[in-house]
Amino acid sequence: MAYAARTDLVRRFGEQEVASLEDPDNTGSGDARVSSEALDDASGELDSYVAVRYAIPLPSVPEPLVRACCDVARFRLYKDRPTEEVKYRYERSIKWLEQLAAGKVLLTFAPALTPQQVED
Repeated sequence: MAYAARTDLVRRFGEQEVASLEDPDNTGSGDARVSSEALDDASGELDSYVAVRYAIPLPSVPEPLVRACCDVARFRLYKDRPTEEVKYRYERSIKWLEQLAAGKVLLTFAPALTPQQVED
């Protein structure tokens, strides 16, 4: 299950940036599957942190996970040429995920999870 969709990337970073990342050679043949794959890869990476504290798949996706997924996917889309901002946002998201796995920050759900759902 992906924690974010292409529309989330566009909402956060703009259509122009997302489209340019989907078409790195500027050939005009951009493919939305590129961003979908990056979002799936990012979601898998996020699962490795989330699963330490929560049963996955989650019943809903809290906004902080959407943000983190977008930051990780964006970093992946930049491949070997991320800007300082992209790298900073990625590193900040990874630190937050590490805190999540360590139990120093928590996810909130609407409606709240039952104790059974947290433990499963």
